[in-house]
Amino acid sequence: MDKYFEKITSMWLAHTLEPIMGYRLSYTIKENINRYYKSFRIVNDKKNKGDITPFIFTYLDFIKESSITLKEKLEEKANALKYYSKSLESLPYGNDDKCKLVARLYRKDYTFWMNPVC
Repeated sequence: MDKYFEKITSMWLAHTLEPIMGYRLSYTIKENINRYYKSFRIVNDKKNKGDITPFIFTYLDFIKESSITLKEKLEEKANALKYYSKSLESLPYGNDDKCKLVARLYRKDYTFWMNPVC
């Protein structure tokens, strides 16, 4: 059941906010899988009588952590793009339109795909 809940909430966040937030949430949960399962064990404990508050608080922490990490990583990537954009002009043929296009594509590919945000 808990794996389905993770997928459903990640998809809901991706649809409600942005797709990347759903991916980041899944990644955060996988990084903290023991904490995630512990919150389920607490909910399922007979002494707890089905109170889901501990799980909700844990899950909200995951959402908060995911959004903070995502923001930091996106800011880091944006700064890298700015840096490389300024450096582009100092390259040989840096003012040539075709070279600029190729360099921009390479820069974006390297910045986002070689070192993904999620």
